[in-house]
Amino acid sequence: GGGDTPPSGLQTLSALEVLQLGFNDIHSLTACRHLPLGALKVLFLQGNDISRLEGLDVLSQVRELVLDKNKIRHIDVGALQGLVNLRELRIEENGLKSLSNFVPLPRLQALHLGTNRIADMSDVDKLSALPCLLDLTLANNPIARKQLYRATAIQKLPTLRILDNKEITGEERDRVDVLFATETRSSPAYLAGAGSGGAPPHSLLHPHNHPHNQLHSQGAKVPIKISSMTFDQLGGPMSHAHPSHMTHAAHALGGALSGPSHQQASFVCIGLSKNNDQQVRDNEWHPFHNSTGDFFLPAGKMSGRTRANSGHSEGA
Repeated sequence: GGGDTPPSGLQTLSALEVLQLGFNDIHSLTACRHLPLGALKVLFLQGNDISRLEGLDVLSQVRELVLDKNKIRHIDVGALQGLVNLRELRIEENGLKSLSNFVPLPRLQALHLGTNRIADMSDVDKLSALPCLLDLTLANNPIARKQLYRATAIQKLPTLRILDNKEITGEERDRVDVLFATETRSSPAYLAGAGSGGAPPHSLLHPHNHPHNQLHSQGAKVPIKISSMTFDQLGGPMSHAHPSHMTHAAHALGGALSGPSHQQASFVCIGLSKNNDQQVRDNEWHPFHNSTGDFFLPAGKMSGRTRANSGHSEGA
């Protein structure tokens, strides 16, 4: 007898846990507020015309939300606030321009934002407020083409384990820590602080606490570049012709390789330069005065050109 309309459609599905509404020409989500979706755990809304995220505050039990291929350019303040149990959020191929307002999402573990228009590297800082973020996708954004993009994201997001479908290993994170520690030491702010009597960061005041030196203490190999030393000063005729030069070379190498951890160099890069003041002996090989082919021949052998020159000299 009453005039109340009986519930129909989605209003009758109060126990619904998975809802697929992809590619349905949906423009707005405000209707979600009037639906009994308290038990919903997975919601697919890909391929619609959604431009604003609103009406999601009733989806407190949703674990996975898919919004790929819509028209979401930005996230409004508080738009995701009701998604307190969300674990995975996908907003790929939307034209999204910013990483603002993705908080609070206290349980979010996977955030996929590939193929958007995110370009500002500083936006990555805004994701550091997501305490459980493990998997992040920013591939095919302008930001992903910038120098040190991956290293910056790893450094800014300490909980991250996967970036753009590639695992972040402990070794990679250690290299990133060393990279940014080195940049900190050479930054104008650090140098200005040192010059004015200011105290450098704690990790730099105590080198043994730095991840780089922790790698050394574990026997890790590190590259060493030596560019101010000539080939002559490291060996060959100079080793007994000019002891003072060898002393200088040994001192330089010793300083680079010394330390309580006894680290091993994985490679040494030496800049070769010709010493015009050095008189090379005729009977000793030198890279700037002999055939380079002789360097790769067995001991006691010589190339055809050197042999011909030697025979000409003997004939004379």
